[in-house]
Amino acid sequence: MHTDLLLVTPPFTQLNTAYPATAYLKGFLEEQGVSVAQCDLSIELFTAIFTSDFLPLIFEEAGELGNDHFPDISDNKEHYLSRVDTVIGFLQKQDIGSAKVILEPGFLPEGHRLIKVNPEILWAEGEEGIIDKAKHYSTLFIEEIGDFIQANVDEFFAFTKYAEQIGSSASSFDQLDEFLRYQPTLIEDEMMNLLEVQISKYEPKLIGFTIPFPGNLFAALRCAQFIKQFFPDIKVAFGGGYCNTELRSLQDPRIFEIVDFITLDDGEGPLLNIIHHLQDKVGEDELERTFVLENGEVVYKNKLPNTIHHHKDLPAPDYSGLPFEKYTSFLDVVNPMHRMWTDKRWNKLTISHGCYW
Repeated sequence: MHTDLLLVTPPFTQLNTAYPATAYLKGFLEEQGVSVAQCDLSIELFTAIFTSDFLPLIFEEAGELGNDHFPDISDNKEHYLSRVDTVIGFLQKQDIGSAKVILEPGFLPEGHRLIKVNPEILWAEGEEGIIDKAKHYSTLFIEEIGDFIQANVDEFFAFTKYAEQIGSSASSFDQLDEFLRYQPTLIEDEMMNLLEVQISKYEPKLIGFTIPFPGNLFAALRCAQFIKQFFPDIKVAFGGGYCNTELRSLQDPRIFEIVDFITLDDGEGPLLNIIHHLQDKVGEDELERTFVLENGEVVYKNKLPNTIHHHKDLPAPDYSGLPFEKYTSFLDVVNPMHRMWTDKRWNKLTISHGCYW
């Protein structure tokens, strides 16, 4: 299947629901006659890691590196491996049968988080309370494994973000460039394996990464590096909230060794023009709000007046192709306001340009 564009959400964002940027862009671009596929690489990677097939590689890697932080987990490795598939399945489906199994004494290992669980939490009556309690215990179980991964195998790993400390503190491209020269981690290798599956499936001419937060930047860069190494004919575009705020004064040309276009603000117009440019329908000077590299220098292409696509004229977002069965609800804190971020599925609306709620 040949597509004009593959839109990718790089790891990690919220795991309980789809970040909607790609769905909004897909809805608009397909109405313009562009063939678009989308991939939530965030949830794909997370659900690939937390399986009884992949976690043995984590324990093996920790052993080879000589790391033994959180020995309560490594000492009970088989217990964790035998429970992880059931726990993830429950967090995805939240069924009462699995909830009761998970709450059976001894079903979950008592690791460094579960052993500190507050026994005085007042749960709701009936099935709702049972499911919430099991969800809380399951969340702590998964977080224990996440602690082990971060401490022993990949310091960049965290729920809802990856290598955020680099994206947040990078005042220049120097540090990012340095880390990109390191060998990919086990987690990054799996991420690129999953991306390769998507590329083989859709055969895109352009891959666009939405980078809403600093915790998505490095994963997007690592993916772009992989694309340029193994699929050099595919063009790569970056956009999203991080680009809109942190890259407005971009001057360093090194990022363009792995990226072809970086767009600012609303993505509809810039992406449509990039696609038309790749189809030889418009020249490069017709691009809007887009950084490119010309003769070794960063150039901002912004044909005026910009094409304005008003909200009232935009079609509905198109979520087709996203793996809704994989999204995973968590309940680490019982506070009702906090659980809005991690629990349940949400259809997010655009409150302001580039901000979904």
